[in-house]
Amino acid sequence: GIFSIRGVSMLGGIFHNVGQILVAAAAVKDFRITWYLPPLIVSGVITGFLIGIIALEMLRRLGKLLRT
Repeated sequence: GIFSIRGVSMLGGIFHNVGQILVAAAAVKDFRITWYLPPLIVSGVITGFLIGIIALEMLRRLGKLLRT
């Protein structure tokens, strides 16, 4: 009840990108790769928001389908 589906999707997008960068930095043993994090966070917010909109629409349509 604290976060909406869009909010959870946006946080998921952000933390997915953070996790990828941390694993990549550990794999190459160079944390300068974290400079990619700001644009990835922006893209995580945008794509998470869009996925949240799609998820809401899917839930709406599935709700209609299951009620019939």
